Amino acid sequence: MSDDLTHLLADPEQATVVFLPADALPAVRQAAEELRLVLCEADLHGCDDTGAVLQRLSRALQLPEWFGGNWDALEDCINDLSWLPGEGCLLVLRGIREWMQGDADGVQTLLDIGREAALRWSESG
Repeated sequence: MSDDLTHLLADPEQATVVFLPADALPAVRQAAEELRLVLCEADLHGCDDTGAVLQRLSRALQLPEWFGGNWDALEDCINDLSWLPGEGCLLVLRGIREWMQGDADGVQTLLDIGREAALRWSESG
C-alpha cells in the first residue's frame, strides 16, 4: 500500500479528501516522509462542537495568530499554508466519526472546505 499511496500523494492532480481505515496511518506517515510533505495530524476524539474542532485543527496546521477561529478563517488559511515548510501538506483527521455523530453539518462543512482547497491546490500544482 505504501508505494501506491506514495504515487498517489506525489501527483498534485490527485489532491482530494479521502476516508482511510486507521490501519493505513503508518503507510500515510511513511509516504508523507518520502515525499517531504508536512504531515499535520489532528485528533478529534472527544470533540463535540465546531469550536473544539477548529482549535485542534489550528494546532495541527500550526495556523498563524491571525486565524479567526471560524470556518471562513480556516478556509482562508488552508488556501494559503505559506507558513508551513515542505513540498506540500497532508492533513490527517483521526476520530472524525465521533464528531460526525454529534455535528454532521460541521463535518460536512469541513469536508467541503477540504475538497475545495484540494481542488485549488491541485489546479495550481
